Amino acid sequence: ATRVGGTVSLIGVLGQGEPNMTHALMNAQTVRGIYVGSVELFERMNRIIELHRIEPVIDKVFPFSETHAAYRYLSSQQHVGKVVIDVEK
Repeated sequence: ATRVGGTVSLIGVLGQGEPNMTHALMNAQTVRGIYVGSVELFERMNRIIELHRIEPVIDKVFPFSETHAAYRYLSSQQHVGKVVIDVEK
């Protein structure tokens, strides 16, 4: 579901048959396919991450109650690394 003129991104649709594009065409929607690689590449990436102990850089963690502040901070583009919303706090 998207608005007229909206964008739909298709991720990992392999083996699902061909999507019916009539609705998207009638509503001037943009449909983009995103290539995410093979299972083999995913497993290789995970082995490398584990081997080299690669961890994401976390800039700031917000409790769930401060979700709006987290999105404002993200929008400010002042962060270096991930902006995390902790759903357990």
